[in-house]
Amino acid sequence: MDALNKNIKKLRTLKGLSQTEFARIFDLSRANIGSYEEGRAQPKMDAAMKIANYFSISLDDFVNKELTVNDLLHFEAPENMEVPKTLLAASEDFTKIPFIKSEELSIYTSLGRAKNHILLPKSFDADLAWQHEGNHLSGSEGIEHQSILLLNAIEPQSIRHGSIHTILHEKRFITGICLLDGKTVHIRGMKEDNTLLTTEIEKIKKAWSLKSVLGQHSANYEYVFLKKRIEELEKTLQHVIESRKKVK
Repeated sequence: MDALNKNIKKLRTLKGLSQTEFARIFDLSRANIGSYEEGRAQPKMDAAMKIANYFSISLDDFVNKELTVNDLLHFEAPENMEVPKTLLAASEDFTKIPFIKSEELSIYTSLGRAKNHILLPKSFDADLAWQHEGNHLSGSEGIEHQSILLLNAIEPQSIRHGSIHTILHEKRFITGICLLDGKTVHIRGMKEDNTLLTTEIEKIKKAWSLKSVLGQHSANYEYVFLKKRIEELEKTLQHVIESRKKVK
């Protein structure tokens, strides 16, 4: 068995993936992976390139050099990234939080795990970090496009009326203000007419509550929503009063 075959097995094992899970990422079959790991076949070069690129490994090293576990862990770091010694020394004060970008969502929904992690102080205590997509929550005190949301996992039945949540619905992540109506939840943006989704709570696969937003000022988003809602109701009430005056 040559270096490439050994590296595939070592990499898959290190990631805690079954042969089926590993194969699915690269549009291969479980039998393909089994034959590679047992040395009965060699992956085609385009398959080797996909695996190497996916895990940020040098293709030349991946194909020609039997890599150690330390090698594979090192290759995961972003290119040219230098980790400060002080950070390494204080690593017990930090925690790895699964991090999902929008383009990696399909991997998360199919495998149930994130490809990447971010390192944060343990005080953050989040279950998941998600790169928010869209401008429906933006504003002077809102959540901007591509902000990093720190989320805590909850049961869908625990979704709170008027709070911001992220849900997994039909292989999509949707973040918005949740309004409950019996067993139905309406998810909307900051504007009243900006409804993103209306669904039954029982159809929601997973749900998270918003803990904090990285890279922005701290804000009480429930207060922001309530303030906007009051403004909308005041405008509606004023319109009704003016209409009645005209009738008289």
